[in-house]
Amino acid sequence: MRKMVSNFLKKIGFKNINDKQMKVSVVVLCYNGEKYLRDRLSSIINQTSKPDEIVFLDDASTDNSLKLAKEILKPSKIKYRIIKNWRNEGCARQIIKGIKKSKSDFVWIAEQDDYCSGNFLENIKKMYADDETNVYFCKSIPVDERNNKLKHYYIDEEEILDDFCVDGKSFVENNLCIKNTVYNISSVVFKKNALKNVYEYMKQFNVFYDWIMYVYALRGGKICYCSTVLNYHRRHNESIIAKYKGSNFYYEDLFCMKNYILDNFTISEENMDIMLFEMYREYLKCGSENDKSTDIRRHPYLGAKYQEFHNKINERR
Repeated sequence: MRKMVSNFLKKIGFKNINDKQMKVSVVVLCYNGEKYLRDRLSSIINQTSKPDEIVFLDDASTDNSLKLAKEILKPSKIKYRIIKNWRNEGCARQIIKGIKKSKSDFVWIAEQDDYCSGNFLENIKKMYADDETNVYFCKSIPVDERNNKLKHYYIDEEEILDDFCVDGKSFVENNLCIKNTVYNISSVVFKKNALKNVYEYMKQFNVFYDWIMYVYALRGGKICYCSTVLNYHRRHNESIIAKYKGSNFYYEDLFCMKNYILDNFTISEENMDIMLFEMYREYLKCGSENDKSTDIRRHPYLGAKYQEFHNKINERR
């Protein structure tokens, strides 16, 4: 009887989504990443569920990154390509290049200084239940330069305790509109089609190119989260956040991000108030590189940006 049902379902073209394989390309971003590259690539190669290919992008490194990558990738049984830039283009351009060069339906952006558990992809693939999910991510914790786990988790324990799969727009309108709760891009696997044309928006950002990718991908579809710690994000003084935090670029990116969300999603009055408060609090916490005031409203340049954002929120009420 079971065989008859199975044959009938095949005859009418029924496909069990769980029988489909989730094919994943890994895009490795590298610029002078020699220090952490062995940890990064080893954690990819040694996955219990192998990726379908590795696209290694070297952004004109001046150290031994390229040589080391070849040394590590060559013995692996995973298909790989190494693409070298002759001039530095930056993370956003490299991400887009990697997405375009990748051949799988799903793409995992793996930054050079992060690493993951050996069962990262295995756990991500377990969440693959339907074709409606555009973003998969797992819990991440920060580590220092020696792989020591730091005290604070990115997502507070009281915020997200369990695995979930929810509507993408709802996640933006209740979470990502306020702050980026997908704290590290290396913990994310995207559906490739969900990122089509995203570069038109990414190129506007110096810092939060990852945040706009999440929000853009979640204009439709769903987002799934694995509450197991599977990703480890490196905190050090050479990171993009460390480089730009407190600068005008940093706050301009925040305003640009919040404005995009207001223009493309339906945000409740309560969450709009929280968005405004978070902008104020972020400046209070981080300060400015060229202004001693702790009140963003008094900043000679950013004060006007804050007022514009405030006015925009009032118009939406």
